[in-house]
Amino acid sequence: MIKIGVTSIIIQDGKMINDSLLSSGTKAGFDIASIVSSIKLGANSLYYCDDIQI
Repeated sequence: MIKIGVTSIIIQDGKMINDSLLSSGTKAGFDIASIVSSIKLGANSLYYCDDIQI
């Protein structure tokens, strides 16, 4: 659970419920943390990230 003031954002099964209060950067940070955690635990073997900006 993430608490912002009196508001709570619940994370259930790796998915955020009612994430409208979070910025896109914060949401991306959670996605990256999930990937890093998965690699550390050995749950997955390969990640390929490609970021193209036009």
